[in-house]
Amino acid sequence: MSAADGADTSGGGSGQLAPRLVTVWGSFAFLAVFLGVIGLVYTLATDDPTGRVLLFLGSAFAAVVALYLWWSARSARRLGMDETAPEPHATDTITPAFTAAGMSLLALGAVAGIWIFVPGLLVLGGAIAMFLRERE
Repeated sequence: MSAADGADTSGGGSGQLAPRLVTVWGSFAFLAVFLGVIGLVYTLATDDPTGRVLLFLGSAFAAVVALYLWWSARSARRLGMDETAPEPHATDTITPAFTAAGMSLLALGAVAGIWIFVPGLLVLGGAIAMFLRERE
């Protein structure tokens, strides 16, 4: 069923815009703070730079997702979108997964070498091509 068929696409019937967006951005914000605190404790407890970098990067990535979802929910509320309005983010597509994989390979390639950086460029290039194809 779609929103035109009368289905409730907001995640709840309370009259608010997509309450699950609020829950999801709050979850990512909590994850960002949690990983940041664990990264700080890990930094003080060990000398391992790899774990420290991964914890702080995970915290930063979760904060970016939380900020995006918070901004989307805020913009939708400000525009007065009702509960049958579409959600302000992408729906069923695999392109973001390919983008994430390409960026991960690029980041690993910066550390490990060109042998993983080049496949990262190829995967990211394919993801960008898929994004452009979806716009048509």
